[in-house]
Amino acid sequence: MDFNLDTKHKSYIEFKNNIYSKSDIEIWYNQSGYNLDKMIPLFNFINNNNIDTSNSNIVDIGSGKGYALYKFMEYNNFKKYIGIEFNKEYYDICLNNFNILKNEKNICYKINNLLDIKYINAINYEFEINDNFIYMFNPFGKKTMTQIIHNLKKTKKKQNINEYYIIYDNPIHNDILINNNFIIIYNGFKINLYKYLQK
Repeated sequence: MDFNLDTKHKSYIEFKNNIYSKSDIEIWYNQSGYNLDKMIPLFNFINNNNIDTSNSNIVDIGSGKGYALYKFMEYNNFKKYIGIEFNKEYYDICLNNFNILKNEKNICYKINNLLDIKYINAINYEFEINDNFIYMFNPFGKKTMTQIIHNLKKTKKKQNINEYYIIYDNPIHNDILINNNFIIIYNGFKINLYKYLQK
């Protein structure tokens, strides 16, 4: 996998010698500082509060190299796993990563049947009727974020969908969601789960 690993790094060498049980995808992201262990309490909250994800797609806006989607596959059951990425280099790396991971036992079915990575500007993405969970790791400035939330609400109104959620990691523009009738139902360490509150 192309994760820009430092092959001289101790963690990499130990992984290659099968000392570590973590996959190299985990090692790379832990080295980079992008660690999604903080999402595990969120996953537990979703499962413990009977929030049904089985009929909803999870859409990762700004999916990068695919790590968040990988974690969603490990811990949650969604109808589809959709990645939206406009950086061609990251898009290609993401496809390659999942191609390598497609035989991983616990998520192989999801990768081979339920995964859809799209090379597209997020502003131009047309939300599907089952796109009821959105994940973002603060990928945009205020203007783009506002436009995407507008597109989401407009589409869901046309689809007559009144219950949908946003998982906002590193929620710098929290005010945009609050001002658009989203309420925080889970407040974790730099990660919030919002639910749309219909007027």
